[in-house]
Amino acid sequence: MIAKLEKTSVQLAPEMLRDMEAWPGLTRSEAIRLSVERAHYLSTLKAEEISAIASRYEPILMPALEDFGYQDFRTVARALPAIVTGFLRENSSTTWKDAVGQHLDSSTLIKELEQLHVADRIGILDCIVAQRNRTAAARNRPPTAEDFRLALEKEFAAGERIGKNSVTIRAGKLHLSLGGYPSKKNNRMPVCCRVMKKMMGLRDKVLESPPSGQGANLVIEYKLPRTAN
Repeated sequence: MIAKLEKTSVQLAPEMLRDMEAWPGLTRSEAIRLSVERAHYLSTLKAEEISAIASRYEPILMPALEDFGYQDFRTVARALPAIVTGFLRENSSTTWKDAVGQHLDSSTLIKELEQLHVADRIGILDCIVAQRNRTAAARNRPPTAEDFRLALEKEFAAGERIGKNSVTIRAGKLHLSLGGYPSKKNNRMPVCCRVMKKMMGLRDKVLESPPSGQGANLVIEYKLPRTAN
């Protein structure tokens, strides 16, 4: 069954349209659609691997690509390793750690970036810019239960990836990572604590708890892997 197509409008540079007309046997519209479909196919071939690299090295990649947007894909495709190397040299005294506090080896990151196909380097850019935009949007609204759940699952995944037996999560730090805390307007600490407790399995335990049971000092140890819970 052929998927239903939706109409859209887009403006392209004249030289790009001329290239489209150089595809014998295709109309301009067909050539444009085929180009978009090819680009989408290539961008999703190694999506999980690229997302994992971007997520693990986000503390380095986020500031390194701070001045780059989706439109800078050509520059990033060509020079991503050099861009990140330059950033690391400017911040040579910084110790880089991932979301669970594990040391990040910047030299390993550079090697991985150098080995990536140019299309996959663009994928790294897309992941970082998307996360930057999500973070900015989250700061303008109170975090939801789903936000807290996804943040916890991200911590679990990061811990499992490096072989940890458990991760310890403090409610105040988790809420702070999503914004809205300690602001009174967007403070959703009770929601954060409820989600943390709801995510507990039989092997998990509360290490610290405020008198009310819901506060920034709630600390829970979650055993890994979660599939064994």
